Amino acid sequence: MKDTKIKTTDQLEKMMLDYNQATGTSISIYDNAYNPQHLESTGFGPEKTVCPYCVKYPCHEMHKNAVKEAEKKGSFHIYQCGLGFVFWTSPIYTEGCFSGAIRGCGFLAEKQKTVDIFSNANNTSVMCNTEISKEEFRGRVNSFPGADGEKVQSLAEMMQLCAESLSTGSEDYHEIIKRRAEQQEEITKIIEELNGQYNKNEEKPGYPLEKEKKLMAALRKGDAAETKNP
Repeated sequence: MKDTKIKTTDQLEKMMLDYNQATGTSISIYDNAYNPQHLESTGFGPEKTVCPYCVKYPCHEMHKNAVKEAEKKGSFHIYQCGLGFVFWTSPIYTEGCFSGAIRGCGFLAEKQKTVDIFSNANNTSVMCNTEISKEEFRGRVNSFPGADGEKVQSLAEMMQLCAESLSTGSEDYHEIIKRRAEQQEEITKIIEELNGQYNKNEEKPGYPLEKEKKLMAALRKGDAAETKNP
């Protein structure tokens, strides 16, 4: 049986430290069961996150679903939490199997106002049952710079390169998964367009199976006239 657990190797830790130092973002690593593994040497364990909810319900589910989305796409996925903090994650594969993911954070969404975050925090108990004080929360928020979409996109692409480097097996596995996801998305779009051509209660024409059977039979017999008008 293949070992599909992500390994906290010296290579992985060094790469994440380099990424952290180059970008100023916090790093989390997820195993193949979507559980966060924080590297102590990065200085960004659970107690250092923006808000304690980042490692608890409901935010853990948000991060978990984002990792699953990246896994499905075979590429990075950018998302935002309710407070306005931006995250990005990329999947890692071991011999063709999903083995974990890396996730970055460290910026407020463009045009996000800190006053709105403080208000939201007060109204929705983001203080996580007073596990941290409002003053500490304000300090954490004020330490985060804003970032526009272009910058976040660049950071996510850089993390994707790290994930591809950390993956083993087929070198183009990420690209294969990405193409499959794009094909599935295109198929879904076509189906939706076809469904949109008919009213909700209108009977949709089925696939002309009988017509195809007649055509195939005519081809086998070599009946040219029949193939023109089956």
